[in-house]
Parts: sequence; structure tokens; C-alpha cells
Amino acid sequence: SRAVVAATACALLVSAPAQSNLRFGQVSVFIVLLALVDALGLTPTRLRGVLAGVAAAIKLTPLLFVVFFLVARRRDDFLRSVAAFVGCGLVGLAALPSDSVRYWTSAVAATSRIGDLASLGNQSVRGMLLRVGVEQSVLPVLWLAIVATICAVALLRARQLVLAGDHTRAGVLVGCATVAASPVSWTHHQLWTVLAAMLLVAADGALQRIAGAALFVAMTLSLGIVLAPVSTRPGVQFALENARTLGAVAVCCLGFGGVAVAALSVRRRVWWRAAAAGAAGLALVALLPLPAGADPTFKAYSAADVRNPRYFYACASPSACAALVSGSAVGFRIAHERTKVRVNGVVDAAVARMEYRSAPGGAPRLIPLVEWFPGQRGFSFRSATLAHGRLTAYDMAGVLVADLSP
Repeated sequence: SRAVVAATACALLVSAPAQSNLRFGQVSVFIVLLALVDALGLTPTRLRGVLAGVAAAIKLTPLLFVVFFLVARRRDDFLRSVAAFVGCGLVGLAALPSDSVRYWTSAVAATSRIGDLASLGNQSVRGMLLRVGVEQSVLPVLWLAIVATICAVALLRARQLVLAGDHTRAGVLVGCATVAASPVSWTHHQLWTVLAAMLLVAADGALQRIAGAALFVAMTLSLGIVLAPVSTRPGVQFALENARTLGAVAVCCLGFGGVAVAALSVRRRVWWRAAAAGAAGLALVALLPLPAGADPTFKAYSAADVRNPRYFYACASPSACAALVSGSAVGFRIAHERTKVRVNGVVDAAVARMEYRSAPGGAPRLIPLVEWFPGQRGFSFRSATLAHGRLTAYDMAGVLVADLSP
């Protein structure tokens, strides 16, 4: 009915991904539309696959739809999508040869060029792993293993849905896999997860409707901010701040994907036990402390930032700084913001090195000591939470001179 269509449109528009597209003039909504129209088979038969290929040429993540066509036995659509992707690339090469060569030979792998991938705005699996504090030596292999599993499960389930005639869920499922698997999934990329929430809300089962409503809330509100006053445990805070990542992964592996694949493919209890174990593991994320290296928003400021009053605010004059550190090796002030905490302070002449640990057992993070005023040194850093943080200071000989809990 018209009322349902209007309600759906309004719900979509109030979501964070839709608002981000409108606010920043992004094109993600058009990329989603191109891929979804092709996945649903709404284009003329002889052109199916072309739109997905064009979408992949604009942004690489829709390439998963090209694989989907192959897995779903849509061979002709697969060939047309590959041809469209390659054709668009050749057009780009002809129009901007140097830029095209630079992109395909270097820029395409340099994902860090588009910003801090560990920031909370990047709600991909890779972004979450960076916030967990996974070592750089381990990160590529672990990330590839996780996203390969997510994509394999999503594609298998999408194929089952296509064979059952449910092209809508199949297309949205593949789209959610692109959100989870992409190295970078900013807010405006996450429209697929909003569509998944709507499909769950429209489902018959009460459990699916509840899950869809919860997912839609997560895709509309910043839960880490809204529930910050009550999320006193670091694990709970981490789960809230990564709710959109966890939601996209859950759609792929639990909602539309893994549990259904297990139930339809192999009817043995071992699959249900594995699913229950996975659900229990997700629940433990919210109950256990964060991994020791995890600190989603940590950043220490250097001498280049010393004139910024937002970072260095503890004292406005040499005498005020001297008063702050009087009687102790380290003096500091704390400023609480919606998604982070800033620590800003002064050290006396005995301090030669400062370190901060986000949690017990975590690797120490070096805090630069910079000259704030002549003869007066200070420091400034931000952290997601100070609940388990320890700030330590050492003299020239490496002897501990201060051990503080901000």
C-alpha cells in the first residue's frame, strides 16, 4: 500500500547511511541501486549484469556481485558484468591515462590514503580489527580469513535464495557482505545493512522482527554515544561502538546466512552447536574486558599540535603549568567528550619518558613530551576510555617516577 511505501521511505531516510549520503553528497545510494537492480533481475535480459559491472568500476566492492552471478548460475550475467567492468576501466584509461595507471599500480592498495581506518566511522571488519589492536603482522592474514568466510557463507546462502526465487534477500545479503568485507566502510557505504534491517522487520517470525528493529536502531543512532552513560564496561562500550559492523556480519552469518545454510545443507546437530557457540562468543564480547591493545580512538599529540588549545589546554602560562605540577612529577587535567576522553598535562624536569597502557597487559604507547613554554614540557593524548588506563613516567635511568590512573 501507499502507507507502507511512505513509511519505508521515511525509515530509510532517517537512517545514518542515508543522512550521510545526503549531507556529504555521496554517490553510494546510486551504487547500491545499480547493483540491486541487477541482482533483482529488473533490467532487460540481454543487459543483466551490466549495471553491476558499472557499479564495480565506480567502487570496487560491488565486484562481489560479479562473483554472485557466477555462483548463482547466471553465467551470461557474469560475463556481461565482467565486460562492463573492464570496458569502464578502458574508458578511464583512455580519458585519464596517468591517473588510471597510478590508481591500478599503487593507489588501489593504499587504503590508508582516505583517512584513519581505525576510526569509528569505518564500520568494516578490518576497521574493527584495527580497533581491537590486532598486530600489523597478523592483521592481513586474519582479516582475509574472516572476510573470505563471511563472503563464502553469504554467497552460498544467496545462491539458495535465488534458487528459491527470493532475489531480494539474495541481493541484500551479498550487499551486506560487501560492507563487512571492504577494507573501508564509512557510514554512507552501509545502506545495505539498512535494507537488511527492513527485510527482517517485514519477516514473519517475531525473532526476526525484533532483530531487524534492533539493527535498524543501530543503523540510525550512534549507540556508543547514546548509551555512553550506562556502558560502563569496556566490552559493552566496544560492542556498542562496533554495532554496525557486528550487525552486518550477523546478517551474513546468522540472519540470512550461516544458520540457514547449516539447517538446509547438513541436518546435523554439530552445525547447531557451532551456531550456538558463535552466538555465545558474540555475547562474551560485551561481558569481557577489551583486549589489552584495544583503544578505538587513541592518539598522542606532538609538537606540531602544541598551539592547538583543544589538545593543550591544561594551563595557559608558565606559572600555571608550574603550579599544576607542583609537588609531583606529573600533573594533568581530563576533558570528557561524547566519544573520547582527552588527557592533558605537564611534567617536571625528572621525567624523561611517558607511556600509557589502555588496559592491564597491553603494549605501552609512547606519549611525546613537548616543550609547551620555554623550559616547561607537557603532553596530550586522547583515548576511548580511561576505565583501565595507566599512565607511567620514567626518569633518564628508566626508573619509575609516577604511576597514575587517569
